[in-house]
Amino acid sequence: MKPIKGRRFYLIHAYQPSEDNFKTCRELGVLVASQPSFLYYLGDSYHENVGPGRSEWLKPHRAWIDHGVVVGGGTDSPVTPYLPFPSLWAAIARRTEVKGTQMGTKQRVTREEAIRMYTVNGAYMSFEEDLKGSLEPGKVADMVILDRDILTCSEDEVRDTRVLRTFLGGKTVYRAR
Repeated sequence: MKPIKGRRFYLIHAYQPSEDNFKTCRELGVLVASQPSFLYYLGDSYHENVGPGRSEWLKPHRAWIDHGVVVGGGTDSPVTPYLPFPSLWAAIARRTEVKGTQMGTKQRVTREEAIRMYTVNGAYMSFEEDLKGSLEPGKVADMVILDRDILTCSEDEVRDTRVLRTFLGGKTVYRAR
């Protein structure tokens, strides 16, 4: 039998938690691996099928964070496209792709929190926080140069952000033409 102490368990998707779920996850150190891209690409279908009231509570990133639960972000590709910026934007704006349906504005996160979901928190979830997730001495220097400042551009511009250059281990592995 293997001990479970020191492992990091997490919920994947975490659509519609209860107050008890928040409390239990915080107490047990359970994390959340969420895919905000579902709100963007699939949100209109959710809204039509579960209704406006329940769709306000789909993937409640703000509530998870406010309850002290670490939330990591991803895309669940190939279910939704792998590009991170529509997904990151969905966590911030909580609007859908096709109809622009606004879902759960009280569950919006800040730009900094959304970036953390995809960097520091993702590294933490995979026990790689000492290796990557932030730019610090001794870490691998995985980073990108973007075509805009996603902390200061208009909110909708975040969604259309493009990568100009990608570094892995401090070495260029991609450069836009």
